[in-house]
Amino acid sequence: YELDELHDVSAQNPTDKDIILYSSGTNLWEKININTAVGDKLSVYSFETGNISPADSTTYYFGFLRIIPNTTATNQQFQFGRAGTIVGAIISVGNNLTTGTSENSTLQFRNITTLTSSSIGTFTTDGSSTLVKGVTYIGLNISFGANDNCVLQWDTPAWATNPATFIIFVQLIIKHT
Repeated sequence: YELDELHDVSAQNPTDKDIILYSSGTNLWEKININTAVGDKLSVYSFETGNISPADSTTYYFGFLRIIPNTTATNQQFQFGRAGTIVGAIISVGNNLTTGTSENSTLQFRNITTLTSSSIGTFTTDGSSTLVKGVTYIGLNISFGANDNCVLQWDTPAWATNPATFIIFVQLIIKHT
C-alpha cells in the first residue's frame, strides 16, 4: 500500500470490532462495526465458482460449494438459515492459465423464493492478466428471509476472447437480525 492509503485507513480511527473496507467505486476506505447495533451482527460468507471456461452473454449460478457454475439456478441454491441483509461484498476474479479480454461482468444476488435479483455490482474480468483482481462494494441493502432459497447470479459479457479456467471468489458481508 502507498503511504497515502495507509494514512486513509488510520484516519478511520478503528475501534473494537471494526472492519475497514476499501470501495473501489468511490476510492474510499470505510469503517463498518461488527456490532452495528444491539442484536445486529455481521457475518462473512464465502463463495467460489471453481474453474470455468465461460460462454458469451450467459447467466451462470453458483453457491457455497466450489462446484462449476451452471445455467440452472436451482442446482446451486442455498439457504442462510436466518434472515439478514447483505451490506457489502468483496469480489476477486482471475484466470489460472489462459487469458482473455477485459470485459465488464455483473454479479447479482438471486432470491429464488421471491423470484427477485438484486445487483451486487459490475466488475472487470481483467482477462488480459493471470493476476487475481479484487473489488469491494459497500452500502448494499439486499434483504432475504431465513428459509429463502438463494443463489449468486453471474451475467457474463460477450468477450472478444473468452478466458479459460476463470474463477470468481465472493465474500458477502451480511447483517443478521
